[in-house]
Amino acid sequence: MHINTRDIRSTRALAIGLAWACIGGVAAAQSSATISGVVDAGGRHVRNAQGALTSLASGGNSTSRLIFRGSEDLGGGLKAGFWLESTLFTDTGTMGSGGMFFDRASYLSLGSRWGDLRLGRDYTPGFRAIVAADPFAYVGVGGVATAFNAAATTTFQRAFGTGATTFARSNNAIQYFTPRTLGGAYAILMYAPREKTGSASGYGHQAARLGYAAGAFDISATAARTRIDATGEDFAVDGIAGSYRLGALHLSASATQTSYLSSRHNVMGAAAKLLSGVHEFKASFARVDQKGSNAAGASIDADDARILAVGYVHHLSKRTALYLSAAHVSNQGNATYGVPGGPAGAPAGRSSTGYDLGLRHNF
Repeated sequence: MHINTRDIRSTRALAIGLAWACIGGVAAAQSSATISGVVDAGGRHVRNAQGALTSLASGGNSTSRLIFRGSEDLGGGLKAGFWLESTLFTDTGTMGSGGMFFDRASYLSLGSRWGDLRLGRDYTPGFRAIVAADPFAYVGVGGVATAFNAAATTTFQRAFGTGATTFARSNNAIQYFTPRTLGGAYAILMYAPREKTGSASGYGHQAARLGYAAGAFDISATAARTRIDATGEDFAVDGIAGSYRLGALHLSASATQTSYLSSRHNVMGAAAKLLSGVHEFKASFARVDQKGSNAAGASIDADDARILAVGYVHHLSKRTALYLSAAHVSNQGNATYGVPGGPAGAPAGRSSTGYDLGLRHNF
């Protein structure tokens, strides 16, 4: 029997080509890229000492946003990925904020059994802890964001003026997450090198979160420092937050201090969330206590506030929900904290009340 070596070589080449095609197909199957997000809109009514304002607001229950994300399994337990996230303003159709399109997150990641590494713009470790302890997820009339209003908080004003802060997110960040195999212990470490003097895009920033989570219990301590070029001093954030799940009842509490020069800003909060079928009830209380002095040397000891919020969410499906929230802010001294979305120019030391009624859809 005659065997044609050319046919053998052709057959072998075909087999090798098919093998590589199969490998390529497997690799493709192990890669993914998705588009997801949230669309949230609702009516908002806020009354303060300046009057009342009714508006259509975006993000009363969850921030409206558009997310592009992807991942690739590199083999050997190594995975690469990316996350690009932009704020979506449902009421106007605009996107992004602060001159950034991907204002919420923009990073590459590399994960393994040793943990995860992220490079780019992302949440600070301390902000993650604050949001986790807030049943309103830091948004809407009930969100604890009211207690950290940069325009009303002396430490923020003195450190950052009217510019962007490093409280919630940091640019140029190198971030490390420990693996979930440490017996409940975990850590998040962030370092952002100083790139531009006096620029929000280039602040030198360092932060850490150390915690322990086991079963229904989670507690963590956080610390962050941002060097302010104008004075050479640090804007500091220190806090502790914890939560406990008792069946359908979720309890949480947090204490956060921001400090800069002679100013201190303390926020203590407690919250509860009850889940019952399609129903979700939530409530929170926060106390703002300022200490020290402002840039003019005047005391801010009396410039405090109290914030009470309640809310209800009716889940129509896994993706869609109706929500109703209400909040009341009571100021003391010269404090100017207020329910977001109210008329501008309200005098210091007065109270405000607001309501959100809306619809949220995840996709």
